[in-house]
Amino acid sequence: MNESSTSVERFLNKEYISEQFQSAKDLIEGTLGVKLSIIELVGLRLITKKVMPEVYRQQKDLLTNPVDSLSIMNPGQEIPARFIQEFYGIDSPNFEKFYSEYEEDAFREFFRRKQASLHYP
Repeated sequence: MNESSTSVERFLNKEYISEQFQSAKDLIEGTLGVKLSIIELVGLRLITKKVMPEVYRQQKDLLTNPVDSLSIMNPGQEIPARFIQEFYGIDSPNFEKFYSEYEEDAFREFFRRKQASLHYP
């Protein structure tokens, strides 16, 4: 096993996956201004566990078939983006547009209300 393939193996390492989960959790809670519920944390963990093997396969493929670096999946962006899409129904382009158009307090209040409506309809 060469050095490149060894570095790719880290994407399947339990500690690395846990770090990605914690990083996504911190980013989501910090950006949205909400504390994730147990249901959301379980969902985030499942999304993280789903994304990391995809990243691994992509990185492994890159060893033999390099492509444009803009198309490479970044787990630090992909995990939160999928979470926001799956739990709040907002895709990345709309999220970025929404974030840039509203003041931080209004943005966070929107997500606090959205979270409450998901758990207490």
